Amino acid sequence: MAIKQFMANEVVTVQKIIYESPSEFPAVGICNLNSFEGIHVNNLFDENGNFYENLTNITNFEAHLASWQNETLNWQNKVEIGENKFFPLELIPKIVIKTSLKYCRFEGKPCDHNDFSYYFNQVYGNCFTFNLGKKQPVKKVQTSGIDDGLKIELSVSSYWSDKELIFKDGIRIVIHNQTLGSFPEDEGMNAQYDLQNNIAISRKYLKRLPEPHSDCVIKPGLDSFIKEFTFEKYSQKFCLKCCLQIYLTEKCFCFDKKLPKPNRNVSRCKNNFHFECIQKERDQFYFANKSSECLNKCPSECEKIIYFKQMYTAPIASEKFLINPLNDLIVSGPFMLFKNVHINVFFNEMEYEVINEYPSMTFEALVSNVGGIFGLFIGISLLSIAELFEIF
Repeated sequence: MAIKQFMANEVVTVQKIIYESPSEFPAVGICNLNSFEGIHVNNLFDENGNFYENLTNITNFEAHLASWQNETLNWQNKVEIGENKFFPLELIPKIVIKTSLKYCRFEGKPCDHNDFSYYFNQVYGNCFTFNLGKKQPVKKVQTSGIDDGLKIELSVSSYWSDKELIFKDGIRIVIHNQTLGSFPEDEGMNAQYDLQNNIAISRKYLKRLPEPHSDCVIKPGLDSFIKEFTFEKYSQKFCLKCCLQIYLTEKCFCFDKKLPKPNRNVSRCKNNFHFECIQKERDQFYFANKSSECLNKCPSECEKIIYFKQMYTAPIASEKFLINPLNDLIVSGPFMLFKNVHINVFFNEMEYEVINEYPSMTFEALVSNVGGIFGLFIGISLLSIAELFEIF
């Protein structure tokens, strides 16, 4: 019976509720739903405020940006926005978060733009993460509640024309573990402007056993295709995106910029032929059920932190004001509408759930059980021999 139980690789699931204080606060990523940041669009317009017509071609657009960057190298050390001053591309993210962040408190203590790390998301453009834990230790909180979490206020720009709203406005928020990459397009939630967006979070820790007890993985094998990509910790969601990228790369001979970039000699898709190919092959990928093949190649991770998020909003009073992004070069036409977004992220409770798997029969327990049975039989045999001596 013990040998059969050991060979079945069965597990016992243990569930615990743990109170922890202080607790590590998750990483909070924010992206502007309007990826076209209006304050820094001067380089895209001519002296009359008209959009450069030749920039509708992507190649010309990239060449223009490169030219613009070369002309502004003298401004490397300047971070203030001044009239008719342009900035190299690498300074723009610093300026964006510094000018957008109007209020920041964590556990009631002041924080600023230096507590945010920049990353570029292919869907939302400029994104920033609070408490990423790369340059500074991961921040912790002592208690739960709205007053002991993260409070920020951002000034968000929306690009308008005289006819219609061209881009969406608001903030995309994603809450994740520091060791995993963020996917705001999949996991995020939208924070609305002129409202107090309160996000209460709770946690669950899962720790499963790898093979032979399950098909989950801790680290991918050396022969896995995911080795062609750069990542810190394996996750099934990242693996599935990489699998789709490999499929598109082999079909279109370029990589989709909205997916993880492969470490192979291939350029990103740039022209209309590439984009049409990407769309066609994406449809074929799901129509031919290739996604199921990727799912077989991408097992779930054995260890995972799940954040449950509950969002509710409350109205607040806020002033609205208009700012011309082109330094009064345009008398009429496009303009910027700036609105405030208030975000509060906090633990709903300091307790969290932990679910661990353990083998129902370990090798040590198997040896002990088998040894006990053998010992019982041997003991019975010795007693029988002694009884024989008594008889004779």
